[in-house]
Amino acid sequence: MVEKLAMGTVRLVRREGPGLVRRLSSAALGRWVALGVVALVGGRALWVSATRPAHRHEIATAFGSAGILYGQPQADQMGEHITYVQQSDKGLAVFLCDTATGQAEVVHEEPEEGVDFGLRVWPWSPDTGGFIYSVKTNLVICQPGLRLSATEVPIPPGGIRALVWVDPETITYLGNKGDLQLLRSKFGVA
Repeated sequence: MVEKLAMGTVRLVRREGPGLVRRLSSAALGRWVALGVVALVGGRALWVSATRPAHRHEIATAFGSAGILYGQPQADQMGEHITYVQQSDKGLAVFLCDTATGQAEVVHEEPEEGVDFGLRVWPWSPDTGGFIYSVKTNLVICQPGLRLSATEVPIPPGGIRALVWVDPETITYLGNKGDLQLLRSKFGVA
């Protein structure tokens, strides 16, 4: 098949050779450039589609989806747990990951209702006994394993700019409007 095509091309060039060369040389340079660009782009597209794995959909399904992380992940002092905000099936979620097993669990999930989810993870307590995340208008203080005993504390309008643990029972945070707040004694407002 290829030989027939090649032989036909050779016969065409021999028969039309002198006239073909004259016609091709009289074509404008811009047409040659455009033809070259089309050939290169088309050749690359063919090459990319030819080199893809045959079962790429099955491979992607086996590995799962890679969600986008939002904000900075936070690790505890011992490196045993990590909290982070990532895309989930419903919107965005706060995840707690055990580094020894690699297992991650959803601590809190916000459905996709707009652009501003207000989810953010904050640093762990110095004794690794608790972690904090914020949900729109609340700070939520949890212990890894005791999620049901989470304490919610309202935050000022405008959100939080920075948060620091002073000791395992005291938190200081700076609001976006410049107000400084102190939380202490079982995370009640001081």
